[in-house]
Amino acid sequence: MINIEQLQQRTARYELADGLSDFQTAILWLVQGVIFWTLVDHAPAWRNVLNGLRDSLGDSTGRLVAAVIVTALPLLALAGGLWAMRALRRRWLWRETGMVTPKAWVVPRRVILSGLALTGVVVVLGSLIAIALADGWLMLRALFVGMSWGQAYTLAISAQQLDLPRYRWLALGGVVVPLVLAFVPATVGQFGLVFGLAWTAALVVSGMSAMLATAALQREARDGA
Repeated sequence: MINIEQLQQRTARYELADGLSDFQTAILWLVQGVIFWTLVDHAPAWRNVLNGLRDSLGDSTGRLVAAVIVTALPLLALAGGLWAMRALRRRWLWRETGMVTPKAWVVPRRVILSGLALTGVVVVLGSLIAIALADGWLMLRALFVGMSWGQAYTLAISAQQLDLPRYRWLALGGVVVPLVLAFVPATVGQFGLVFGLAWTAALVVSGMSAMLATAALQREARDGA
């Protein structure tokens, strides 16, 4: 008898099992960390760029273009990573196994929304502490801790529902490491950069291990055919 629930789980896991989505998320974290670092720790350089745009385009248009540039970079990284992931799958994975179209939401929307809610709660608490301590930069540190815990929550649920052990380790690190980094003496910009680099490194290792495991399974399948 076919186990429908197990079949659905395998189909959903197919989107994450090769590790390519980990690389996509790693690129996003890297871009966010670098942008935050340059905006905060190299604010004069950004002000020069903004002033140049305002001089050439006008005040309102210049500000709008600058905001679009900062916002568009993570979105372009996300779109570029998605395109590269699909191209690699067409050339490598789907060529061997055939194309599988996953559900529109591999991770349930309620899980994603819960992760965002957790991020929001941490940011609010961090903001209240920042106000009490008269330390405005603490709010930005809380933003990265909240983002990390939200990501960890999503990974933990994915690990449980889709049976992906590597995500359990990522989730654990996403909870513990921010607590350690929160006490590292660094500028606020460096804090964001370190967070981005830490998540990038962890996701690259996770993606590489999954990719190598998938390649090994494909070799076994070809040898056994």
